Amino acid sequence: MKMALSALVVLVASLGASGNRLKLVRKPSVVSDDVIEPPSTLDGFGDKADGKSKTHFELVDEKVIQVVELESCFCGLGNFYHTEKKACVEQGGIGFNCSSFPKDQWPKLCQDGLICKIADDAAPSEAQCVDCNPNDHCQWGEDRQKAFCEKAFELRGQACATVKATIPEVLMRASVTKSVTVSAVGTKTTHAKVTATSTVTAENVSADVTAEAEKKATAKASAKETGYAEATVKNKAKANASAVESAEVAVTKTSKAEADGKVLGVGAHVKEEASAKVARTGVAVESVEAEAEGEGKAGAMSVKEVKDVPGEATAKAKAKASATADSTVTGEATADMMVEFKKTAEKTSTETRSAAASSQGTATAKSCAVPDLGATQGKARSAKEAEYFAAKSMEKAYKAASEAALKKAKENAREAALAQASEQAGKDAVVAATAVASHEASEAARKAAMEGGKAYAEEVARKKAQEKATEVATLAAKEIAKKLAAKKAGKSAGAEAEAKAEKEAKSKAEEAAEEEAAKEAKKLAKDAAQSEATAKATKLAQEDATKKAEEQARTSAAEKAKKSAAKIATENAEKDAAEQAKEMAAQKAAKSAKNKAEEGAKIAAQMSLPGGVMGKEEVPPMKPVLVQDEKRPALRKA
Repeated sequence: MKMALSALVVLVASLGASGNRLKLVRKPSVVSDDVIEPPSTLDGFGDKADGKSKTHFELVDEKVIQVVELESCFCGLGNFYHTEKKACVEQGGIGFNCSSFPKDQWPKLCQDGLICKIADDAAPSEAQCVDCNPNDHCQWGEDRQKAFCEKAFELRGQACATVKATIPEVLMRASVTKSVTVSAVGTKTTHAKVTATSTVTAENVSADVTAEAEKKATAKASAKETGYAEATVKNKAKANASAVESAEVAVTKTSKAEADGKVLGVGAHVKEEASAKVARTGVAVESVEAEAEGEGKAGAMSVKEVKDVPGEATAKAKAKASATADSTVTGEATADMMVEFKKTAEKTSTETRSAAASSQGTATAKSCAVPDLGATQGKARSAKEAEYFAAKSMEKAYKAASEAALKKAKENAREAALAQASEQAGKDAVVAATAVASHEASEAARKAAMEGGKAYAEEVARKKAQEKATEVATLAAKEIAKKLAAKKAGKSAGAEAEAKAEKEAKSKAEEAAEEEAAKEAKKLAKDAAQSEATAKATKLAQEDATKKAEEQARTSAAEKAKKSAAKIATENAEKDAAEQAKEMAAQKAAKSAKNKAEEGAKIAAQMSLPGGVMGKEEVPPMKPVLVQDEKRPALRKA
């Protein structure tokens, strides 16, 4: 039977200067028949500390050691546990002194077949292993091992604790030195008036001139063009046609007839039916007039030529010419202005400031511990011993985790407080250094601006007057040179424009004459081709219509004649078939009546013979003969 045990004994662990105590309470609960589950939580500790006036510890997580009862004995067969040596040793042989061991262990100390006793004449301290006698009821081997077996308990895993520590605020001071450089600008406005001259020569100033001219020209042209046209014409036409057709028709007719026959005074009346099939051929002649529409399509080509068709055109042309010219001009300008002079000065100041800040510290630490069981290979001799080692391991883990969390929390608090103090001291030092540097830089910039303002203003005015004089002279020189160049370019552009306009007008007139001649020739050719195409199409349409009308008339006449011939053949066949059927039925009836009368006469003759009915002899009854369509005997008296 296995049993899992985890026990925590009541321990008190010092967790810091605040005097908070960690209380571990043993509260096992039964999970199943062979497993006892340890408590999953512990009583709170440090709950009265808020982390502001006293250090506060919080148990974040824990993991306990599992205790399992083993099937095997703590010491094997032939061994016992030596409490002083803390190990299993071999059982003693004859003479082994066992007086130094507690009496409750004596049954385990000697080898099989021996027992620990005090001889009658020996002192109590001389107990030793001797042979068993029957009265000792000694047990042997497995039975003895089972009877005195101390179950081994195995401790599995390790005890782990995670603790969060929060300490009161820690005060830290810091001194910080900062250097700040500030730039300042000093401004001074001064009046200055300066006159300057400048001579400028504008060389190779170019001018572009565009001139326009208009010219008129006439021309003549001849042209030959080919025209093509297509025409579609529809016409109607009538036609007569005659047709001779024959038709063969077979007709079947049925006829009924009655006849009387008499032989030797015996008469018979018979009805008969006969059918006759007659085939006859009919011939018919029919004439039909038909009208049809025909269509004709035709194309025609014609060539026409025209000569000396006039053309006229007017053209405008532009020409551009360029020319260059030189001009020299002297300009003068005065600058009367207020000039602002700015001077920058830079100063650096270094200041030191101190500040204090406080901060709480928080840290979490985890620690694990394993049982210290010496040479027992992680096994305990009893549940109580196992619980003790498990609790000691948990105590060790809690203590180590708490100390580590406390140490780290203190470090965190110092670092945070020092960082806050340093930040504030740095800000204060920067403000102080900035104020000093700004004042010094402003004073230096103001003095520099006062000293150089006048000379700067005169220099600026001189440059401005010089630039203006140069600008005025440059504009005047360019304007004069441009006018001279434009005059030169105008003459060249005018002559070139007239030549271009005359050439272009002549070219356009020739094109116009050619275009007009081509248009006129093309129209004449087109009209001629259209007329010819229409005539051809009309002829083709007439021919097509006549052909279609003749074909329709032939077809209609043939169909009509064929119907008439079939009608005549049918009428003749029906008439002849009826006559033949009637004649055949009469002949058949007469023949049947004669045959029936002969059969009756024979029967009557037999009846009159000796032994017959008339000779007073019995004769077989006469089988009546049925006449067609009647259910009565055919015999009758004449």
